[in-house]
Amino acid sequence: MSRDEANDVTMATRRYVQQNPKGGWDVVKEGHQRATVHAETQAKAVARARALAMREGGGEVRVLSRTGKVVEANTVPPGRGVKQRNGKVTSSGR
Repeated sequence: MSRDEANDVTMATRRYVQQNPKGGWDVVKEGHQRATVHAETQAKAVARARALAMREGGGEVRVLSRTGKVVEANTVPPGRGVKQRNGKVTSSGR
C-alpha cells in the first residue's frame, strides 16, 4: 500500500471525540454531523471511537477541545479479522 493509499484509508475512518453541549461526549465520523455514539465520559467515548475505527479497518481518533482544536490524536490499527481488498474493508467473520 502506498503512502497516499494509507492516508486515504486513515482519512476515510477518522473519528472525532467532542463534548456535547448538553453533557457527555460524542463520537462523530469525519464528514458527518450526527454523533455515532454518545458516552458519559471522555474515556468511554475514546474507547468506543477506537473500537469503531478498528472494526472499519483502522483509522484515526482525534479528541477535540471546546474550541474545536485537536488536543490528542491516535492512529488505530485494523482490528483482528479485518482485511482490505481493493480499498474496501472486509471481515473474516470473527
